[in-house]
Amino acid sequence: GTGSETASSRRSRGRSREVIIPKRLPTIRPPGELAMEIPSAVAHPEGRQYYTLKIRPVSVTYSRGEDEDEPEPGLQVALSIDGMTCVTKVVRKEAGEETAQLHRESFIFQPEGSPVGTLMMVKLLGIRPRALPQELGTALMDLSSVSVGGHPIELSSPLTSQDGSDTGRRMGVTVSIKVYSRRKSFTFSYLNADPIFRRAGYAVTADGLQAFPIPYKKKGMPAGVSFFALRYVSKLAEDTSGHEVWRATDKAGNAYTVKKFLIMDTSCRVLFCSELDGLLDCEPGQGVELCDAFLDGVRLSIVLDEMGGTCLRDALLEKGPAPDMVASVVLRQVLKTLHHMHENKSRLHNDVDARNIYVCKSGEVRLGGFCYSHRHMGKQSKFAGPYLHMAPERLLGLECSFPADVWSVGMLALELALGKGWHSETDLTQQNALFEYKQRVVTDPSPTLRGVRSSSDELRHFADQCLFKNVRQRQTPSQLLDHPFIEKYESFMLPAGTWVSKRSKEVEEALRLSKVGFTATGSTAGA
Repeated sequence: GTGSETASSRRSRGRSREVIIPKRLPTIRPPGELAMEIPSAVAHPEGRQYYTLKIRPVSVTYSRGEDEDEPEPGLQVALSIDGMTCVTKVVRKEAGEETAQLHRESFIFQPEGSPVGTLMMVKLLGIRPRALPQELGTALMDLSSVSVGGHPIELSSPLTSQDGSDTGRRMGVTVSIKVYSRRKSFTFSYLNADPIFRRAGYAVTADGLQAFPIPYKKKGMPAGVSFFALRYVSKLAEDTSGHEVWRATDKAGNAYTVKKFLIMDTSCRVLFCSELDGLLDCEPGQGVELCDAFLDGVRLSIVLDEMGGTCLRDALLEKGPAPDMVASVVLRQVLKTLHHMHENKSRLHNDVDARNIYVCKSGEVRLGGFCYSHRHMGKQSKFAGPYLHMAPERLLGLECSFPADVWSVGMLALELALGKGWHSETDLTQQNALFEYKQRVVTDPSPTLRGVRSSSDELRHFADQCLFKNVRQRQTPSQLLDHPFIEKYESFMLPAGTWVSKRSKEVEEALRLSKVGFTATGSTAGA
């Protein structure tokens, strides 16, 4: 009654302030269990709402300026929100009309917050034969007027030319927008001594995967091997979003591929789940083996067992072009995996490349690199994966389907025949290199082995069937499995393992000298 504080109340208040800080997150002082959605340093409480935008472009208005005498181009609309871009199909106006109705296409966006204050970038592109898309006009649409859960609302906006000059064109776009509320996409809790990450049916802790849809597809770390004791040998790849790929070894010398993903980055969380989803969709013996996944501070790590195999890219760099028998064995097993993914799981790989293929000593070929894979729900224009083996339609932002993976198989066939990629990484290091690379893809003929004397006629024909720019002309994985080049060596598997495991004399000598040097160094140090 006097307002004084008793000793017991002071002790109780002291206990309520206590926070147990996990040993692997020493710099974070959380006030309680938090759910985080956006890639920033600020966490959001459990009550935060998340939204999905369903946008359908309705019509486009375009009339040429008085001084323009070129034929009217085909029209295409590109919509961008939070870095995600969707592109409509090309339409052409009727003669004498200013407005054209767009195809009935709907695009799904999941922005990082409320639609209030969200801006959507709208671009009108002009499409002409054998030329890159021309940007005709742009606009920013404010989506604040769209109510959550209400009926779709139509928004119209005029477009201005890119440089702001008055070209005399009349341009505008009308879109229909509906907003749905959705649940948060993941939970990252670090209140207790054991932090945990939950998303899409997966639960990851510092001790490994605690929730996994198909437990038998998780191999687990070998006995006596700890994830936190692995030695990182080399960094294989990284990007600006916080996604890294490392090669690591344990004390016994067994090699692993470790993929690290930054929790606070939205794209990294998507890549993490896509990798696990793709491995789950593989049949036994098709994909690389998943050891486990771990939560290490604010990073998620996936550990993949290389099974004593060799990365195909490394083998090609060391040995040069692969013999026809080896190329056929590798391509056959990759095609079988893609056939299963496409036909039974509706999954696009999006990154079929020699660096994601491992060849075991037994001749087994395992496919990895599922970070960019996704379930195929109708034709999409997802821009994913490295450029050098990307199909032309994906590179140009056009609608994509399973033939995009077949193009990558064709580029893989070229690399097997030549011992190196058709395009070089240096092609994309100079200023405006990506623009020029896209232009070459559009204007130059498809890559081919014609004129390469070291390649056989069957391999040349196989690659050509994969590398048609017209997606309707490309064969499917099931059709390619019946190709004479594949059937010719259908009963063979071991030659691929023998070719990969047999080292060149130069490599053997270098290994011998390194072992001698290590022994001498060790004996000297011991003395």
